[in-house]
Amino acid sequence: MVTKTVACSGLACASAVEPEVAVTTFTAPQGLESFLTDPEPVALRAALGDAAPVSQVLRVHDV
Repeated sequence: MVTKTVACSGLACASAVEPEVAVTTFTAPQGLESFLTDPEPVALRAALGDAAPVSQVLRVHDV
């Protein structure tokens, strides 16, 4: 199974500004979970507080 994650980053997720999109592919659900819980970006987001960009993860599957 291949899971693709489409992430929208920054204020563009909730505005009319063109969003930044990253497509990341994982071969197993554990890869996505590891990516989302990586301690370095989690700590950085916590340190930035309200200044951290808004992100949205969409899980999609090839058909």
